[in-house]
Amino acid sequence: FAHGSLPGWCVDSTTDQPRPVGRICLELPGQAHLISWCLGKPRTVSGWDLVEGRAKPTMLAVPEGSVYYFLCENPTTAAALAQKLHWQPRSDFYGEKGCGYGLVSFDVRLHPTSPDLHTLAKQLLNL
Repeated sequence: FAHGSLPGWCVDSTTDQPRPVGRICLELPGQAHLISWCLGKPRTVSGWDLVEGRAKPTMLAVPEGSVYYFLCENPTTAAALAQKLHWQPRSDFYGEKGCGYGLVSFDVRLHPTSPDLHTLAKQLLNL
């Protein structure tokens, strides 16, 4: 991603600054926040530009198996976020094409070791 491990859709495009507490910048029916992520070592990605006859710039990518945890205001928002992300490319560099990078698989469920989400939701979503 353009902002390290923080997806571009968690960044305010008008100021180029991260949203407070990872607020999601996608059009959704309610609020959603990126609250945590677990990543492996970055993957090095490059290639060859056939037109220019030279190597493409080397970039670092979030590795496969990385997990991002989102907190959504309600089930409708969670379903909308899942629909926007599930098997959709979300590359900051290649747009919606993704070029095989940035594919997202989405699972809506609560991990058994999750913190007290009611308290967290009240703090983040002002419920």
